[in-house]
Amino acid sequence: MPTKKLDQINKIAGTVHHITYHHPESGFCVFRIIDHDAPIDQETCVITAHVESLQVGESVQCSGQIAQHPKYGLQFKAEQCIRQWPSTQKGLEKYLASGLVPGIGASFAKKLVGQFGEKLFDIIEQEPERLDEVDGIGKKRRESLCQAWSTHQQVHRIMAWLQSHGLGCQRASKIYQCYGDQAVDQLQKNPYQLVEHLHGFGFLMADTLAKSIGYETESPQRITAGLVHTIQAAEKSGHTLLPEPQCLEQAAKILNLPINIIEPILKQLISEGVLLSEPGDPPMVIHPRCQLAELSITNCLNNLQHQPKRSISYDPQWLDEQAITLSDGQKKALQLALDNNLCIITGGPGVGKTTLVRSLVKIFLKANLNIELAAPTGRAAKRLTQSTSFPAKTIHRLLEYNPVQRAFSKNEEQPLPIDVLIVDETSMIDIFLMADLLKALPNPVRLILVGDVDQLPSVGPGIVLKHLIESKTFPVAYLEEIFRQAKHSLIIKNSRRILAGQFPIAIEKEKKADFYTIYYESPEQIESSLKSLILDRLPKYFKLDSLDAIQVLCPMQRGLIGTKQLNQTLQQIINPNQPVIAKKGDRSFCQNDRVIQLSNNYEKMVFNGDLGHIVRYDSINQVWLVRFGQREIAYQANELDALQLAYAITIHKSQGSEFPIVIVPMTTQHFTLLERNLLYTAVTRGKRMVILLAQKKALAIALNTTKAYQRHSLLQARLQQQSH
Repeated sequence: MPTKKLDQINKIAGTVHHITYHHPESGFCVFRIIDHDAPIDQETCVITAHVESLQVGESVQCSGQIAQHPKYGLQFKAEQCIRQWPSTQKGLEKYLASGLVPGIGASFAKKLVGQFGEKLFDIIEQEPERLDEVDGIGKKRRESLCQAWSTHQQVHRIMAWLQSHGLGCQRASKIYQCYGDQAVDQLQKNPYQLVEHLHGFGFLMADTLAKSIGYETESPQRITAGLVHTIQAAEKSGHTLLPEPQCLEQAAKILNLPINIIEPILKQLISEGVLLSEPGDPPMVIHPRCQLAELSITNCLNNLQHQPKRSISYDPQWLDEQAITLSDGQKKALQLALDNNLCIITGGPGVGKTTLVRSLVKIFLKANLNIELAAPTGRAAKRLTQSTSFPAKTIHRLLEYNPVQRAFSKNEEQPLPIDVLIVDETSMIDIFLMADLLKALPNPVRLILVGDVDQLPSVGPGIVLKHLIESKTFPVAYLEEIFRQAKHSLIIKNSRRILAGQFPIAIEKEKKADFYTIYYESPEQIESSLKSLILDRLPKYFKLDSLDAIQVLCPMQRGLIGTKQLNQTLQQIINPNQPVIAKKGDRSFCQNDRVIQLSNNYEKMVFNGDLGHIVRYDSINQVWLVRFGQREIAYQANELDALQLAYAITIHKSQGSEFPIVIVPMTTQHFTLLERNLLYTAVTRGKRMVILLAQKKALAIALNTTKAYQRHSLLQARLQQQSH
């Protein structure tokens, strides 16, 4: 390495000496270069970058930073890697002999370079017939060499162009994989197509590239992309559509253009069907996929309602023999589910939803019906399996997601071979997943949807469960009676008080209970108390063998009491003295760390919110192994962005999960996200104990804010219209 201080090294240039690893799909590459600026006796430098078809002998100029690998020591992580043709005869020989052309090894490469020297590539491109001057080349070798040169020249040109416009190695690599040799031509025509074609490329990134290319701020392509981005951003906020004035206003802010320039483009997009208009006062703007999903849900449920009803009878005495005792409310809900093709069962914690589902499973099995149980997440499916003693699946696994086709194998053409489907945690299901699930149902079928409608709605667009209930078009069983074993639980009592906008009951810390509310003046005091609880007080109180029983749930990621800062603090407490085996930005991962998946990965069948543990680093395959349940999943270096430490997670990410002990820190730093349904969801995640560490003002803000269900959607109206 150069003799500068390590933190001053941000550029390295040299000749590729050896390629250690290259992943053909991601483009991630580990290679060694001989550093042009290093002393002659200096060892080669290790570079990690995202590049396409790199060859030994090429010259590279890399920009980035020095990083310490836990096993392999110092490496240079390149954010940009500009490749140049070999500039010396020795470099040319290595380049040609590196496997670039089948049949050309070291000896023949030496012949070619000896004959033409540094003019070799000019000869290949402009006078390929002169290659016949080299003894033994033959027609087949000559054609292979010319073809290989043409391919690599094209890759060089594209990667250099992409990086010259500010796209780093990884992004340039993804673009090349998507568009191939047409990448430059395609993006010069319309750089905004990146948003549609490549996951992870947002409008702002495409807009930066467009400006670098020279696109005008008022170009139709830019305004079109800005409008579509506005609707997509609304979907990420839970809306399925936007009022037209709101859509124009938000697009104007994103594009920094007046509304009168944007409005004609919106009208044109609606006329072309790129976006759609729904009647109303004012009219609404919707993406076609959202409209299709809402209409599909409406039609499927309507068809289900109109299937012939097939009531199922059961012997109450037989159910008693199964050691299941039901309340009057549960019996009515049970009969409703047995008498109808579609039934919704809703209620808060402690009202017996689990017992009711277990009863239904036993009755359906006794009737020799083919049943399936499903839930939106792996943890929710696992809980359902444990509570019913019947195997439950995630909805994605039930529908057999095909990662190659990016679609479900089970659909209207190949429906599920079932008689009954029971779905738990339905409040988490957005319009897209619900539409896919309903399309895969056979005719006839019985569908039972179970969920707590007061929890946070789905991360994706829509409020499906709430709108199904409020449409008043389907049988709904409301379970409200709290069972005897739960009547003395402060978790149950306080969850109901929170829904009513009331402060939870606070008891003295010395008294035994399953819910404690402790008030503090500052975030610093809350952080100190939280550390004391985890490190000392809770392990002693519960005699815990593992601190995995404790889960911290935060309203947001930022701030002293956000997940980002707390994870760094708690990592040292819960998983101390472990070597760092991976770094990603400012995040360090250690062996045995608790982690959470941040996005759906259908190839790995790991989904947003799944919790796991880092097992080890596999140095042979250069992957990190993460255990989710009974499965070990391999992550490459460029895939670690999908993981985050999970000693503290957001409340949104905790949906569908239960934890033995939950700690909820709540400060006024979180005021933008504080709301009643968020707090209710957090405290109902606790099974044995909930500890609320709060500034009283922050708690008051949460109790008095009800904005979770303020989402634009037409599903309820469509359902009501269809029923008339």
